[in-house]
Amino acid sequence: NGILELTLASTDEYELVLYDLGTFQNVPLTQHPFFQARINVKVLPGANERMVIGMASQITLSANNSLDALVSNAWFRMEGDGVLLAEVDDGTTDSDDQSTGFTMVADTYYWLTIDARNAGRISFQLADANGARNREVKSLAGSAFAVTDLVSPFIAVQKASGVGVSSLYVDFVRLSSNR
Repeated sequence: NGILELTLASTDEYELVLYDLGTFQNVPLTQHPFFQARINVKVLPGANERMVIGMASQITLSANNSLDALVSNAWFRMEGDGVLLAEVDDGTTDSDDQSTGFTMVADTYYWLTIDARNAGRISFQLADANGARNREVKSLAGSAFAVTDLVSPFIAVQKASGVGVSSLYVDFVRLSSNR
């Protein structure tokens, strides 16, 4: 019954605004997880800014870490140009910055889905503001996941420096898996 707002401050410094479950990861990537979020990119990321929406292992991030420091993840990513990217890191193969061919529009709601229910294949799907026309925008391999690769929902807005004020609204998050 509300919206989570992740917004950077205009201070010229490293910043990370994050929604995750801390050290509570309980979804094994080997159990075919299904992630879904309804988001609104209120202000697109600037040149030194990025956003990720998906599922990931937990690590303490500091000014010396990038989001790529997380060991296991499957998420959508946006950087300074608003192009929606897909990424999967299974601890062996790191598929970073794979273009989906879609550019986000500011102040618009989207449904983002990451479907790993098909072993070895992770489907990244996008739907418009009303949830209609869900379509696959990227498919990536993820077959080297180990039973110890545990994740939770992970949504972050980060900048290395600068005075940009990227802003992401999160209306809905779901993460489920087989037992």
